[in-house]
Amino acid sequence: MKKYILFIIMIITFRVLLDWIYENEISTLFEYANYTNNSTKESLISSWVYLLVFIPFVLWIVDNSRSIFSQLIATYILFLRVIPFTSTMRFLPQQLGFISINFVYWIILFILLKKLKVPSISIRRNNIEDSKLIIYIITAISVLTIVYISGVYCHFRIHLSLDDVYDLRLEAREFNIPLFLRYLQAGSSIVIPILMIFFITQKKKNIVYLLAFVGLLNFSIAGHKTTLFNVILCLGLFYFPKLDIKKILPYAFVVLCLSTIFEFVFFKTYFLSATIIRRGFFVPSMLDISYYDYIIQHGPQYFTGGIGMEIGRLSGEEGQRCNNGLFSDAFMNLGYIGCLIFPIIITYFIKIADALTKNLDDSIKIFSAFLIVSTLSGSYFTTSLLTHGLLLMYFVLFFIPPTINKHIKQKVNKKNKNYPLV
Repeated sequence: MKKYILFIIMIITFRVLLDWIYENEISTLFEYANYTNNSTKESLISSWVYLLVFIPFVLWIVDNSRSIFSQLIATYILFLRVIPFTSTMRFLPQQLGFISINFVYWIILFILLKKLKVPSISIRRNNIEDSKLIIYIITAISVLTIVYISGVYCHFRIHLSLDDVYDLRLEAREFNIPLFLRYLQAGSSIVIPILMIFFITQKKKNIVYLLAFVGLLNFSIAGHKTTLFNVILCLGLFYFPKLDIKKILPYAFVVLCLSTIFEFVFFKTYFLSATIIRRGFFVPSMLDISYYDYIIQHGPQYFTGGIGMEIGRLSGEEGQRCNNGLFSDAFMNLGYIGCLIFPIIITYFIKIADALTKNLDDSIKIFSAFLIVSTLSGSYFTTSLLTHGLLLMYFVLFFIPPTINKHIKQKVNKKNKNYPLV
């Protein structure tokens, strides 16, 4: 019972802190971008009703009998998408129809994450040494791809500033990079962090540092912040490997908000609120609103193409592709019915990753779950598979040897180095 109470306290605390940050920082800094404070008594009450009604559907996250991977996915979605949406709907009151279908989408997704089981699939990994060889080959391809693109198109530049990343992105659009290299670069961007985690567990320090440097080169090509953030997070796991991140994850979100408030109150600066809180927590909710309004007016797109550029234009971000996933993806393509169908598709996709990571080290599960949620949250599902490298990540997860988990090592049959996945 204690763990459920603590989890509820973290949820409520996180929501209160987000409200404070939006009211005192976000709405002041970004009012020009429609981050206004239109809070009313009714919107305040309805936003809390939404959250409090939602809480019983997420308590299974702290149930020890559940799959760790599905719990991680649910935790990320809860703190990155659901709770921030309730904060957004307080300050930007929305129509009941939008709030209702949004609620339905998330409730279905969380119920399915808890209940749905992928049919048993019998997959056996190859010989451990063969698997490691494949991992090394993938590592070499990823490194060479980024180094080649960086050298040919960017002259190996190292860019550390976050202030002009959009200039880098506009410049990168003009690069005449062959299509297959673009796909390799996109796949490498999501694979390199997983490889870093793998080599961290293997205690291959030099390879970890090499991949970190390549990740920095990759960020310097087009200025995608998540690329840099992933490298930093991986290095954090390298230096703090004994932290039980699964247990402290909700607390980490609260600490992030407290750090943001501390920065604002004592230093009068907005770095965390501008670069992390707004972009990571409030932008997806704002885009959900924009996508809903656009589809209500123009109708579902039925997979004929994304509307990110159009949403960017309507939002005053001319030339920026404002892609958004999960709820926006579902409603954009199939309207209301999409909010019933897409959670099933997403859940099955996640459950496959659950199977692939079953016997892997917890640190790989933690980071794989984060990459899946962040990628699906920021892009359309079909685009995420190939263009953003999720399929390649699944391929890598399949070949990562399970012996990195100490508990699995004890069960190794030295005469037979094949290991069942499920």
